[in-house]
Amino acid sequence: MANELKLNAAVALLIARTQPGKLKLLKLLYLADFTAHWELGSSITGDLYEHWRHGPVPKHLWANFDAVVGLCATVERVVSEGSPFAEPRLIPTGKPDLSSLSPAELAILDRIVREHGAMTGKELRTILHDSVPYRATSHGEEIPYYLAPYRRTRVNGNGAAPIAGVEVTDSLQRAVAKIMARSKHVSG
Repeated sequence: MANELKLNAAVALLIARTQPGKLKLLKLLYLADFTAHWELGSSITGDLYEHWRHGPVPKHLWANFDAVVGLCATVERVVSEGSPFAEPRLIPTGKPDLSSLSPAELAILDRIVREHGAMTGKELRTILHDSVPYRATSHGEEIPYYLAPYRRTRVNGNGAAPIAGVEVTDSLQRAVAKIMARSKHVSG
């Protein structure tokens, strides 16, 4: 079950620091929650993530998107550098209330913004589509938090490629082999 206060605070912080579109916000929140689960033992928001066509989507936030975002932002159409048309962006309406977040949770959110905040939603989607947690699940399935240790590991045509020094363990190799076999079965 999602923790409303922490969800609202995390969303407000990500909007204030990155002024994302919807896709980017959903991906940054996923990265923060799965990083927190791995490092702290639980996610920040308590939301559950599902495997959707454009990547992981937080169930509770998706169902309540307008209400949650409406607490901290407005939607404006902004022309980004390199884009031929205006795209919807979430613009903060004030300073976020972060009092419900622990110092460790704030540090994780800060790190996610530092590492991924300059990326576009499309770039984040591409990275996450190749990650083990996404590839190990199918459309509509919940992405289990027990896959959080492998959030920075990509699966490509040759197997697993670690990202940021993640160790490729026997259990990871077995999971990747299962993903690769399923991919061959589906495409073959």
